[in-house]
Amino acid sequence: SHLTPHAWRHALLKCLFTEVPVTAVAALAERAAGDDELARMLADHAAERTAAGRDVPADLTRVLALTAPTEES
Repeated sequence: SHLTPHAWRHALLKCLFTEVPVTAVAALAERAAGDDELARMLADHAAERTAAGRDVPADLTRVLALTAPTEES
């Protein structure tokens, strides 16, 4: 929780871009839950990779699933 939501989203995207395992991200599930902006950023990143003929990392799919709205968000 040291990073603002904006900075955290960009740091997470950098992890995905550089293939750092998202298991290294503290409080991933809690911070990603219900985060519509993160979901949009992840979808855009996946679309860019697909358009470039690159694979979409499995970690991206896992994190995208975590952004689904929860009862608390």
